[in-house]
Amino acid sequence: MKLIAFLDGTSAGGSGGMILDVQVKDKYDIESIMEFIEIIKLNTGGMIHTVTVVNPSKTRLEDPYIHPPIANQANADGSYDMKGKRWLELILKVDVSGEEE
Repeated sequence: MKLIAFLDGTSAGGSGGMILDVQVKDKYDIESIMEFIEIIKLNTGGMIHTVTVVNPSKTRLEDPYIHPPIANQANADGSYDMKGKRWLELILKVDVSGEEE
């Protein structure tokens, strides 16, 4: 299955982000999610600050996740238009800007 990762960061051009698919066995596949996050952290030169992983759902959620940088694109019911209406279930949000100990 595919989850969605929002990568928020800063480059010489200013603040921005990317949206990527994350291939996992299921939404509880934390090992694959953390491996993906580690690859992003190691290969983006510190430009990415936060990785947010969500599960897109065709079914309306009681409390859908609204990603702050694209909150203005959310519909009134909390869905986003992504190949049809999709509500986002927050799986994991990680700050990757910190130093390793």
